[in-house]
Amino acid sequence: MSRACWSVAALLALTAGAAAAAAPVPSTLLQCATTARWGDVNADTAVSIIDAQQIARHTVALSVANATALAARGDVTADGTVSILDAQQIARYTVSLSAATRINTALVATLLVAPASQSLVVGNTSTLSTAARNEGGADVTT
Repeated sequence: MSRACWSVAALLALTAGAAAAAAPVPSTLLQCATTARWGDVNADTAVSIIDAQQIARHTVALSVANATALAARGDVTADGTVSILDAQQIARYTVSLSAATRINTALVATLLVAPASQSLVVGNTSTLSTAARNEGGADVTT
């Protein structure tokens, strides 16, 4: 999944432009837009009646095409759970009836970028680790 981070320039300035011999490197939060869309639970890049069907299957414990994507993108009603109500809202959306406004909008993830050490010496490198989650805490890397 591709992501476009809006604050990469701030991170680059932080790591590349340190004038002091050793500067503290704080953790940084980056807001990133993913290519994933709310309601696209089968990860085919479109919200369709098939997505509603996949959620309906999930609610009665039948197999689904992409359980990870369903868990991350299926809660279009934003009530904290993927349920038949989400399937109903997606079905309404696919026939142009009023539906949850979240459907077919991009997931936005918060990335916590944490350095391996708390100081960065000019000319040296540092390892950064990230964790991508949506506002509900679900993994958005699928």
